[in-house]
Amino acid sequence: MSGTVEMLDAKSGQGFATLGAGQSFGEQAIVPAGVRGTTLRAREQTVRQLIAEDNLKFMLEAQSPVMTPVVEALLLQQGMHKRLRTRAV
Repeated sequence: MSGTVEMLDAKSGQGFATLGAGQSFGEQAIVPAGVRGTTLRAREQTVRQLIAEDNLKFMLEAQSPVMTPVVEALLLQQGMHKRLRTRAV
């Protein structure tokens, strides 16, 4: 909602992105056994809005029952691509 957070690689601690107000993070939490390869550090006073996993799934399913598995599949695919990119470096 306000402030900025820096995204850090969980293993190396290297920063790779900065997120500001209105941007989201933590969506891997809805993926069953999702791998979290990122940690965050607030760069200043930060206010965030928490959307609990159950609430997010409810919101997705309220749009369409097929939304949760589609979003989970996209997030899994994104995670696989990220792991492949980091192995290639």
